[in-house]
Amino acid sequence: MAYCEKKDSKDYVFHVDTEDLKDVEDPKKAYGAFDPVRREIDWDCPCIGGALKGPCAEDFKQAFSCFVYSEEADKGSDCYNEFLNMNHCFGENAAYYEEEKRRESEERKKAGVVDDEDEDPDTPAEDHKPTQPDKEEAA
Repeated sequence: MAYCEKKDSKDYVFHVDTEDLKDVEDPKKAYGAFDPVRREIDWDCPCIGGALKGPCAEDFKQAFSCFVYSEEADKGSDCYNEFLNMNHCFGENAAYYEEEKRRESEERKKAGVVDDEDEDPDTPAEDHKPTQPDKEEAA
């Protein structure tokens, strides 16, 4: 039985077994980056995004592979060093990845695609304070 579990405001976990996928024409569309039947990572999956570009690609691959293949009860708990290395690399190369993100955002805008990532993080959101009723209306 397949089902989807919402983890937080942006992350979902899809639980699927092979029986659910027997009629799927293109398995890559069903699995995302990891094919649980063949137990292989599809490094060409667009869901991985730009993580395979730039100076931290190998660190990302090591951390992601470790997590995917982790057999610990607390999945990925044995991957601390790999994620620490990846995080350090992204921090050391922040300028590269910010420029890459800006460039990809510009490409999406030119193509007419606008999403949450295109919002300017330096622009404050509108102030949505609740309004107080007038004293006359409350009475």
